Amino acid sequence: MRPRTQASLAVSADGESWLLINASPDLSQQLRQSKALHPRSATRGSPIETVVLTGAEIDQVAGLLCLREREPFGICATAATLAALADNPMFGVLAPDLVRRQAIAPGAWLALAGGLSAQLFTVP
Repeated sequence: MRPRTQASLAVSADGESWLLINASPDLSQQLRQSKALHPRSATRGSPIETVVLTGAEIDQVAGLLCLREREPFGICATAATLAALADNPMFGVLAPDLVRRQAIAPGAWLALAGGLSAQLFTVP
């Protein structure tokens, strides 16, 4: 039996531009196991354009650290989640000149690559 990985979800409308929902601690293993998410060149060129975070728990954000290879992507999350990342100096490795952060209010719609859209909502 193959060991299970933690919860992250990769979504694409076209198989070229990808978004992740959450970035679990074992994200690098998940990326190695999915050829569609491999770098476009020998070492760089990730097809991941956006990471949508559903919260700031370690199991939702730790995998961001494996995306720090000076590749541009966006992080979309609530203002509280983005503040939690900003308050943790470890996430400073995600260069602000390459990793854009977008605060999304719960209930608002978010336009994503490939014509996809998402709506964040709070769960009681």
